[in-house]
Amino acid sequence: PHSPRMPSQPSCCVHLAGVSAQSFLHCFTLASAAFNLQVATPGGKTMDFVDVNDSNARWVQDFRLKAYASPAKLESIDGARYHALLIPSCPGALADLASSGSLARILQHFRSESSR
Repeated sequence: PHSPRMPSQPSCCVHLAGVSAQSFLHCFTLASAAFNLQVATPGGKTMDFVDVNDSNARWVQDFRLKAYASPAKLESIDGARYHALLIPSCPGALADLASSGSLARILQHFRSESSR
């Protein structure tokens, strides 16, 4: 479930929940050049894109067909396995932060790593 890049690249976890299609398109395109990406959603649910329009609908449709588009369960993500965490414009992330300890746990890992 990683982007099609070299295995020697660092890994990045991408949290998605009600993500803006345009924001995700930009973030994915930029980040996939530098990272192996792992998409994660609460419960490993199918990604819920919002604001899909004529300019990004084809990209979203093509993306959903890729093997690496299958999300991992956010609850099973170990922040230590990743070099970065990416949260695109994603209104659902605030709800996840408030209602689930999983995103808070991952954020805490990166916060403690950055203070070393």
